[in-house]
Amino acid sequence: MKTKPINAHEFVFGKNFTDHMLSVDWNKDGGWKRPQIIPYGPLKIPVSASSLQYGISCFEGLNVVKNRESKMFQPFRVDKHMGHLLESSSHIDLPLFDPAQ
Repeated sequence: MKTKPINAHEFVFGKNFTDHMLSVDWNKDGGWKRPQIIPYGPLKIPVSASSLQYGISCFEGLNVVKNRESKMFQPFRVDKHMGHLLESSSHIDLPLFDPAQ
């Protein structure tokens, strides 16, 4: 595990990463599978993936804020971010999902 900045102002986008990542598989027959949080590691992407060939992809970031009372970090407005991701996905004909999941 890499040492993480203690001061939130020291975090730099694109430089500081978590030790884990979210992975959600999808296939044409079964649709979206159960999301999993897995250790950070390489992605398995087929060379023929349209996101590599043509840049067809969709991204939505999540904000994490420090709760003033509990001093814990928590995701901020996840429901709104998932709504944005769903809308963006529909524009480029990606498989849709239930944002409440």
